Amino acid sequence: MMKMEWCPAAAENAQNWANQCTLSHSPPNLRGTSNTTLFSDVLCGENLFMSSAPFSWSDVLQAWYNEEKNFEYGTGAKMKGAMFGHYTQVDIWCSDFTADIGNIDVSGET
Repeated sequence: MMKMEWCPAAAENAQNWANQCTLSHSPPNLRGTSNTTLFSDVLCGENLFMSSAPFSWSDVLQAWYNEEKNFEYGTGAKMKGAMFGHYTQVDIWCSDFTADIGNIDVSGET
């Protein structure tokens, strides 16, 4: 497993998309890191999370990790239609080496 590194360019892309206030994935061409030398031309995956109640980042990550129960390594979904993509995005890929976060509060409160 590779050491996880913070990628400022990817974080900037994530924040720019979060500022759009849309609960949809950004176009793949907006998830690259081609403007850096350290992370040259890396295409980033993306998880989305929305809630009407406050969540800590550890709770958000735990919610995604909890999809592990739906996933069988080498097979995929344990049951037809089971959601596990958030889990695989944050946990199982040994080639992952960058992290970034975009965040926005649309409630009008800080």
